[in-house]
Amino acid sequence: MNLADELKAQEEKLQKQISVKNGSIVINVSYEYNIELSRCDTAEKLLHWVWHLTEKSWMTNDVMRRFIEIACRENKIEMVDA
Repeated sequence: MNLADELKAQEEKLQKQISVKNGSIVINVSYEYNIELSRCDTAEKLLHWVWHLTEKSWMTNDVMRRFIEIACRENKIEMVDA
């Protein structure tokens, strides 16, 4: 498999692992884990969830990055470069 195929496969895997359904972000890595969008609709709330999710044994950098991207997009939270 070449690099382009590997990247495409990784993207497809992430799309299956993290989605938005019925007002919640659904993370499905080891099992289905739902977080209501309203519980991460500010930067402060999102930071709480990031902190919480880092304790999960199944969390990876790619899954966390996707969670943050989706939470920010869906809740219109602007990500600011430091």
